[in-house]
Amino acid sequence: MGGARDGGPGPRGRRCRQKTTSMSRVPTWQRFSLASAWPLEQLYEGRAPPELRSQHLPLDPPAIMQLLLNLVLAPIVLIWLLPLLSDLMAATKVLFGARGRPEPVGRGESPQSLLILVPAHNESGQISDCVAAIGRMESTSADVRLIVIADNCSDDTATKARAEGAEVWERTNLDLRGKPHAIQWALDRCELDQIDCISIVDADAQVHPEFAKALVESGALRERAVQTYNALLNPDGGWAALLGDLLGRSKYEGQYQLKARAGLNAPMTGNGMCMGTGLIRRCGWASDALTENWEMYARFTLAGERIDLVIDARVASIEPEAVEDSTVRRRRWQAGKWSVLKRYVVPLLTRRGIPFHQRIDLLAELVSPGPVAHAGIGFGLGALVVLLAPAWPTTVLGWALIASPLPTVVWTAHAIAGHPEPGKVLLAMFRLPFYLLWRITILPRALPTYLGGAWRRSPRADDA
Repeated sequence: MGGARDGGPGPRGRRCRQKTTSMSRVPTWQRFSLASAWPLEQLYEGRAPPELRSQHLPLDPPAIMQLLLNLVLAPIVLIWLLPLLSDLMAATKVLFGARGRPEPVGRGESPQSLLILVPAHNESGQISDCVAAIGRMESTSADVRLIVIADNCSDDTATKARAEGAEVWERTNLDLRGKPHAIQWALDRCELDQIDCISIVDADAQVHPEFAKALVESGALRERAVQTYNALLNPDGGWAALLGDLLGRSKYEGQYQLKARAGLNAPMTGNGMCMGTGLIRRCGWASDALTENWEMYARFTLAGERIDLVIDARVASIEPEAVEDSTVRRRRWQAGKWSVLKRYVVPLLTRRGIPFHQRIDLLAELVSPGPVAHAGIGFGLGALVVLLAPAWPTTVLGWALIASPLPTVVWTAHAIAGHPEPGKVLLAMFRLPFYLLWRITILPRALPTYLGGAWRRSPRADDA
């Protein structure tokens, strides 16, 4: 009897030994998961359950390595899942009857005054077409004024713009270079009280004839911002242009419309963006930004201002045939995103009055390195984690990373289904691995731009 009571021979003794034996035979992942709920100091002080007080728990190297891996992966997974989370929330709102935002007050008022600013630095090859396209706009419902800002030009940009009938303001300031400073210079000289809305159009772009009409018919413009549809002038200009056109369609004809229906602000993507003068007076202009569109998107959103999407107002630009020709532009865009994220991440996370979904969506837009790079990194890293660390909970984090590109996949499929030439697009997608590799290499190459903060003009197709 004593032997059985003391763990000696007998059935009861064997049961006791089974209960009090070390957990060394339990797989590491099970011991880790049991211990994870107990602080280490409680394990050492003996306050954890007896079965967790093993000298092998949880300090063996495999458990430590897994813990460190999970600590590294968890924030990455959270960040990479933000676009999926935002789109799922938006889809849920729409599915259950969300009506989005009410129409702007004063819809259809006429005429409204629209000032189009075209900042141009050595744009001799494109400025004539840009000004001519603006001159062809239907302006029956809008009072349109065009000003070309010839910024630090050393060519005949100003002469060619005047030849097309544009009003040209020439600026020379080698200390404050770049489009944001040029626009601030022009805004300081404009009589904003006599203007309802200011639209910024790139000098290498061309607006659609109904650009101004669509803006005015979308409603009163003075107190809100508008992002227009950015298209390509050369969607058939090679595989890079085809993929760029597909990306634009997936955004403006899919994802951004879902955001609008769910009551979210439209991301400001730059070319063609419009800002009401009342809004500019309240929030100012981003003269020191690397990428003014991301700066104003964050600033307006955190101020509770409204940014609408008007896809009938279209502006198109030329996509370089070789992806490497877009490197300077992409580096500046990525560095600009990082700069805006650094500046606004604290108020984004702490400021009161911002709807939770809008907070998540803004953060998702700012942390994403772009849909292609986001999808490639998420899927590749997730697959690597699942293959090399197939233990719970690490494998769950890996599968979450694999699932993170789902919005990109869905919106790309939606764009292909509505594309007039889906066969060409599918053939171009065979080049997607090369495009992905290039986009990923942009990230480290953007660091000097982010750290230096210097503006640099993007190369043009007709540059010598």
